[in-house]
Amino acid sequence: MSSPGPLRPIMLIDDNRDDLFVLRQRVQRSGVENPIVAFEDADEAIAQLKRTMADFPDELPAVIFLDLRMPRRGGFDVLKWIRSQPALVNVTVVIVSNSSLPEDASRALVLGATEFLAKYPSPEKLAEIVGAATGAK
Repeated sequence: MSSPGPLRPIMLIDDNRDDLFVLRQRVQRSGVENPIVAFEDADEAIAQLKRTMADFPDELPAVIFLDLRMPRRGGFDVLKWIRSQPALVNVTVVIVSNSSLPEDASRALVLGATEFLAKYPSPEKLAEIVGAATGAK
């Protein structure tokens, strides 16, 4: 029986530093042991994903938690880009947004988001999502 290898990271993408802080804290409190990588800029997150796909494909994120409303490149554009990458097609992408508009949730799901959650999901919900994405109990 082979060992499962290192835990794949959880990626957080949100332009608001305070929102990133709260989300990181909740992920940490959820009890998951995956490393967390956080980005305030969507373009930097995409650049990191491109580097990882090219050089370390086994280290792609298990889950990406993505904000919708960001300057320059918004969450819908990031989601479309992620879903256009064959290496990322099976990565769990969860939109975490202040938006309560049903059309935002609908659009996110049509574009390939796994879930659409209001800020801020509980640590238990975050653990459930990461567990489902990684096969952990």
